[in-house]
Amino acid sequence: VLEHQCPEAIENYIISGTGDAAHLLEVLLLAREARLFRPAEGVSRINIIPLFETLEALNQGREILQRLLEIPSWREHLVLRGDLQEVMIGGQSSTSPIGPPMPGEAPDPPVLLRLSSLSERSVSRNDAAWRSPLP
Repeated sequence: VLEHQCPEAIENYIISGTGDAAHLLEVLLLAREARLFRPAEGVSRINIIPLFETLEALNQGREILQRLLEIPSWREHLVLRGDLQEVMIGGQSSTSPIGPPMPGEAPDPPVLLRLSSLSERSVSRNDAAWRSPLP
């Protein structure tokens, strides 16, 4: 139905609480089952975006992305999505390592990063895209 009625209806799938590469691979498997990821046909209709919220996840984010790049189906997914991986970091919530916002304060929104050409190189902490949020 999605393919025929409105293929752009579901573009981004954000995984809150990402702490392992398996969390993203599970969504890629579901996308394959739902026919949103059909590599043989050159189709990948969904961005799979990790949201690193805890200090541990933030510290492991680079390694998580590096592990994904070693998996052929993930690299193929990235190539079909324009060789681009979006990543969200931070945000204050009740599960945030710095705790929830004070009463009456709005929570800080997560920061979206776009890392390009990932299938051709490693992810580095010194990568300007990893360190700099997009407008």
